[in-house]
Amino acid sequence: MSPPYVRAKIGFINENGKHGPYIVCYIEGFRDFRGTIPITISLKSDVWQDKFIPQKRRDEGMDILLRRDLIFRKKKGWRAMWALMYRPEDKSLLVHSHPKINIENTIPCCQSRAKTS
Repeated sequence: MSPPYVRAKIGFINENGKHGPYIVCYIEGFRDFRGTIPITISLKSDVWQDKFIPQKRRDEGMDILLRRDLIFRKKKGWRAMWALMYRPEDKSLLVHSHPKINIENTIPCCQSRAKTS
């Protein structure tokens, strides 16, 4: 069974997004035929679980922790619904030999959320 968390790297931070501040991150090995897949994360408190809020320029390139079961494919791309800054003590939550991530097998919610009526 894969661990519930995955480490990602902050690609860029938008402090003035249309729906509030957000970051775009990348997970090593999480890719499709076009290349590495960007994952968008809101910096609002219901998604961002850390006191420390990443700042543009200063924190781009830093590592963050995402919950695998809260990464979803949406109409306009991938979203993570839970994240916080990665700390050295979080290493025990991750796989030690990090294999390439297989989207279909590793992230249970990788398909679009089915609409139920």
